[in-house]
Amino acid sequence: MTKRSRLGLAVFGAIACLVNIANATIVIDHPPHNFGGPASDTEFLLPPSPGVFWQRLADDFALSTATTIRRVNFWGFYNDDNPPLNETMRIRFYAARSGDGLPDESQTLHEQSILNPSRTWTGRFIGTGVIPREYLYSIDLSSSLQLVGGTAYWIEFVQVGDPTSNFRWEFSLAQRNRFAFINNNPGVTDWMLTTLEGDLAFQLSTVPEASAFVPLILCLLTTRLRRGRGHLGERR
Repeated sequence: MTKRSRLGLAVFGAIACLVNIANATIVIDHPPHNFGGPASDTEFLLPPSPGVFWQRLADDFALSTATTIRRVNFWGFYNDDNPPLNETMRIRFYAARSGDGLPDESQTLHEQSILNPSRTWTGRFIGTGVIPREYLYSIDLSSSLQLVGGTAYWIEFVQVGDPTSNFRWEFSLAQRNRFAFINNNPGVTDWMLTTLEGDLAFQLSTVPEASAFVPLILCLLTTRLRRGRGHLGERR
């Protein structure tokens, strides 16, 4: 086998390992249900009513074992199919309150605001209103979040400070154990559990940092090259 062939096999093997690891990293999966979703937005207009409204959403989850979360995916859309050129999205992870199990804002485990996160049109549309486009958001956490198994947590995803668009977090039918909301409607003073049977669309992943694989790849390539030189020398 030539030196170039050995190098090619080493590169292919390293890539194959990375692909296998990446494909096995999703630990929470709430796939989207393309028929709507509630507003998750700190500022939006809702004609014909005057004024600016806000609503925040959070969905609960539990892990089977202790896990380090590094990446979050969400699915959502815009009420008028008008994605802004620039936007800020915010992620929060909460512990559950001991009394009612709802989000405990005094125990915010991670908070991160992202200007213009990765937003990709999935090619699908939402079966509501003006039939808006569905978008996938992918965000790497600024710091790894270590969570324990068998414990209830909440995740919040919201658009921040843009009254010109109404972002809506898409429904999921993964668990159908409902989600929590808080808004400025009369009578809502704290987090409440929705009466809707469903969840919100998101994924949590333990994607390893790319830097963790650099030494491994370099080691594999170096080993292959050294072996290749030795075999070539023997042929001479």
